Amino acid sequence: MLSKLNLTAALTLLSWNLMAALTLLQVAQSTYAQPSAAVVAQDIASTTQQWSEIRAEDIRPYLEFKSTTLLDWHPITRQALVRTENAGGNHKLQIVEGEGGKLKPLFDPNLTPTQILSNGSGIGQAWFEPKVGRYIVFEQIQGDGVRLLKLDISTESQNLITAISPANQHAANLTFNREGNQIVFTTQHPVAAKPAKTTIHLATPLKPDTQRVLATLNGSGYTDFKFSPDGKSLVYLQTTGLNATNQAQQSLIWVLDIASGTSKRVTPVSSTPLKAPYLLASPRYSEDGKSLYLLSNIDSDFKRLTKLDIATGKM
Repeated sequence: MLSKLNLTAALTLLSWNLMAALTLLQVAQSTYAQPSAAVVAQDIASTTQQWSEIRAEDIRPYLEFKSTTLLDWHPITRQALVRTENAGGNHKLQIVEGEGGKLKPLFDPNLTPTQILSNGSGIGQAWFEPKVGRYIVFEQIQGDGVRLLKLDISTESQNLITAISPANQHAANLTFNREGNQIVFTTQHPVAAKPAKTTIHLATPLKPDTQRVLATLNGSGYTDFKFSPDGKSLVYLQTTGLNATNQAQQSLIWVLDIASGTSKRVTPVSSTPLKAPYLLASPRYSEDGKSLYLLSNIDSDFKRLTKLDIATGKM
């Protein structure tokens, strides 16, 4: 008699075999399901008797898998912004209307390409304008580059798409200000340049012609850009000194004055070796804009919530 363990293992193996057989069915070119040439059938009824009873359309949902990724929530309505991907790897940006709502396609770059969008382009992250959701900013992935585009959803036009970031660059680190009318993002050349440069841009999505460069920084590793509550400065993180295992050896926090474009380091560089990796993460302004809250593992084996005074650099 089979033990419970052996019986469970046998049932599990049987279910795997059934799933494997189903996924090998070739259904695209026939009204009825057909076994793959990789399936060896012995001592079973002929294929005309066995498979002709299974309609391809009945089992298609079990053979085609589509992934759906939640990207953002609408700031006012009960809408979710999602990215879907079919079996061929094609992306669609869609909105889900309320609980149990159906997907509403915004556009399909592979079916309705514009002068900006091209066939084969993917979609990365996407964000609603954070105040009233008048438009969406999304990442277009094309080859080695990433470009930021604005999709207007406040009108009936479904294809009103405007470029925000420059072409043939790798855009990243997008963040909105508190009012939701300005964004900051960085760009780098997708092909590694020596020395590497990171450019910080300030843009108003509704007025793309007013975009300007705030600063160009040496190197890479700049992340976690956030506006101050009054919108007059930015905090950002720089990680430096990657070791052989690609771990950062030190983190620096900088504050950039938007009017002048100058950056000030607010964390001191240690004169003595620190325990690797010496990491800071997720800096955020206090409500009065005078301090930063961040995660730090300095003098600790674990990351801890830390308060940093911007004027003195004291943690």
